[in-house]
Amino acid sequence: MTCLEKVKIYHPFDLVAYCILPDHIHVLLSLPQKDKNYSTIIKEIKRSVTARVREHLEHPGIVVWQDRF
Repeated sequence: MTCLEKVKIYHPFDLVAYCILPDHIHVLLSLPQKDKNYSTIIKEIKRSVTARVREHLEHPGIVVWQDRF
């Protein structure tokens, strides 16, 4: 299961598009009507990806993301 799939279980959204660049990523998400909780979804995606990267690289302290999005 991917990090996005895990987050979608608790915070439904549709991934409309993404673009991976050398030093950052763009994502375009669509949330259900009346849901404006983008910050929580991005936070959970970043948390899940960070855990996966740290485990894969065997580097528990590596910083993966900038503080804000």
